[in-house]
Amino acid sequence: MISFRDIQPTARDVIAASDYFSNAPDGQAELVIADVGLSKDDIETALNKRGIAVVVDFPTNVATFRRSPGVTHAYVTVPVHVQVNPVANADPEFGAGKNVLLAVEEIANALMAYDPEDDEADRFELEEDAIDLLASDAGLVAFVLWFRKLCVFS
Repeated sequence: MISFRDIQPTARDVIAASDYFSNAPDGQAELVIADVGLSKDDIETALNKRGIAVVVDFPTNVATFRRSPGVTHAYVTVPVHVQVNPVANADPEFGAGKNVLLAVEEIANALMAYDPEDDEADRFELEEDAIDLLASDAGLVAFVLWFRKLCVFS
């Protein structure tokens, strides 16, 4: 079972390895970022240059429980933001040219298909209210996908 500290990098790696991002030209897998509090410049660069950034945010809503003595497990919520700058995304020279709705779907498919060694405990699941849409005055659009994940917390 995955540990709490490995949730973000695992989610990032699974999304970046999906066909939608890994088979894209010119390093578009670099658009997928695990934000550990040090990624603001990377996110801004991806949004301004390529027009899209996929950000695996901090796990939230940690609900711990004990399955066995000395080991604490937790269910956590894993927010994944798909942020789009429509002008930069459509730029014919540098833009990623990604369809944001297809990107959202591919991210959900990639994370829900993650099943190392057929261990059901390592699966990502969509939360009940799985998707939010946000828009800013600056013309940026963001979808937030909410995943639930079981992990070891101790």
